[in-house]
Amino acid sequence: MNNRLEYIDILRGFAIITVVMGHIIQYNIHGIAASACFDFIYSFHMGFFFFISGCTASLSADKNVWDNFYSFLYKKCCQLLVPFIVWGLVIYSIVNSVHYSDIPCRFVEIFSQPDNQSPWFLLYLFCIQIIFFVCCALSAKSRIKYARLFGSPAKPCG
Repeated sequence: MNNRLEYIDILRGFAIITVVMGHIIQYNIHGIAASACFDFIYSFHMGFFFFISGCTASLSADKNVWDNFYSFLYKKCCQLLVPFIVWGLVIYSIVNSVHYSDIPCRFVEIFSQPDNQSPWFLLYLFCIQIIFFVCCALSAKSRIKYARLFGSPAKPCG
């Protein structure tokens, strides 16, 4: 059984199309109309991706969040931090002439200046998802505490 929500997939598709269009306009088309279109697309497209990510994260939030913390952290590191680091090193290697002795310095630079030739949005998305996880855990803990104090079943938020 497939539990996917079609409208979320449609929104993701729309977001992907806006990113592709923005990059095509940015690097290939010039003029006032192209600039206005580019400014419009770039005013919302990354925030839109983050919004969709938050929607899907809230749908997959687990009631026993702290029990799964290490598996969640491992999964997010593999999904977001590894590509962030690898692409940061690859892009830097392509743009600059790199000697192997430069790699440790670049590794530190990737985290200290994530917007410098690395996919910054992956690092930010990782941080946002960790914050979301902690908020879910605290919310679950407060619902349990509320139920103990007042003797009524705790109602989930939302």
